[in-house]
Amino acid sequence: MCKEVAVIDQNQEKSIGFDRSIEICDDLTIEEPIKSRSEILSQLKDAEKVLLSCVKTSYKTYYVNIPLWNSKIYSLTLKSEETDENRCPIVLLHGFGGGVALWSTVLDGLVSTKHIVHAFDLLGFGSSTRPKFSTDPVQAEKEFVQSIEEWRSAMKIEQMIFVGHSFGGLLGASYAIEHPERVRHLVLVDPWGFHEGSMRRRSTEDDSNRRRVPWWAHILHPIISQFNPLATARLLGTRSPKIMKKFRPEMEGWYKTDAIYDYNYLNNAQKPSGEVAFKNMNLLLGQVKRPMIHRFNLDPKIPVTFMYGKQSWVDKTPGYSIKCQRSQSYVNIKIIENAGHQIFAEAPLHFLEVMDDLLELVNKNSDLNYPKDDENLEKLT
Repeated sequence: MCKEVAVIDQNQEKSIGFDRSIEICDDLTIEEPIKSRSEILSQLKDAEKVLLSCVKTSYKTYYVNIPLWNSKIYSLTLKSEETDENRCPIVLLHGFGGGVALWSTVLDGLVSTKHIVHAFDLLGFGSSTRPKFSTDPVQAEKEFVQSIEEWRSAMKIEQMIFVGHSFGGLLGASYAIEHPERVRHLVLVDPWGFHEGSMRRRSTEDDSNRRRVPWWAHILHPIISQFNPLATARLLGTRSPKIMKKFRPEMEGWYKTDAIYDYNYLNNAQKPSGEVAFKNMNLLLGQVKRPMIHRFNLDPKIPVTFMYGKQSWVDKTPGYSIKCQRSQSYVNIKIIENAGHQIFAEAPLHFLEVMDDLLELVNKNSDLNYPKDDENLEKLT
């Protein structure tokens, strides 16, 4: 069973590197005095505990105070007795509409590598503060990146193995470009926002067969663009988890509990802060306004690993293009069989296998050397 620590003493505080900018808490209702917000956060906490009940390693959940808008970032940390404090920590960043508990399927496996593991709810999502982001997509992205850097600074992390999924992959890449000295290895898990057409048809035979935006979508765009992406879930209210379960029954199989539907709903039943920022960064039907492929001017010294689900809608072309562009840098590409967009939930063992190999390279500094063969294109079966 999990052990959640609500309060730590000063000696423990020093041992895990926390400072006064980090607030350990068990009651999420302190975030805001608004009753509806408090009720949602309390229910969200319950759903989160169910999802994390599969985690055998002791973990801590807490808020990290950051200067940007005087915000709080909800965070989770795991470490075991075998954890090597000298190893670079792993930092997990969820995708659009997600939260820390979505990583529950792989947390024990990651901790078993003797690395300390951190995850946090991105500002504007989950249990973190929900500020008003800029309506300008460039500025909004900078605000996300600033919040990540302020979180890192408060956590006193010198360098990290940054793992970003989907929208978190876009922001992870943006963060690494802005703060290259803080990223030891960048892991992009089915990253969204790298190509003009970030979605494609599901196809196991031709990954280059990307989906075109239909004519009717262009006609309806002026109407569609007036609504936030998850407005329908909020409109359905408490019926949303049941409807989601009907249309996405496979999710219960991934997490071995139907609490995943409550968790997803409660994560997004609140003020659509990060959701609005995400919408302003989009053109139409998930197409990003500023594709990362055109601005991936990452320090060549930073190793990069792409992890794609073979059945995912995310276009894999940018990963291979970046590999070609970064001919003098380490770029590893892994295609995960029998997995779609949620790789760590759909194929957790394969996800962990890739991470185990990656961490072995990091610990030996082997990923700092340019690979001279095509082994990094080998598909994982």
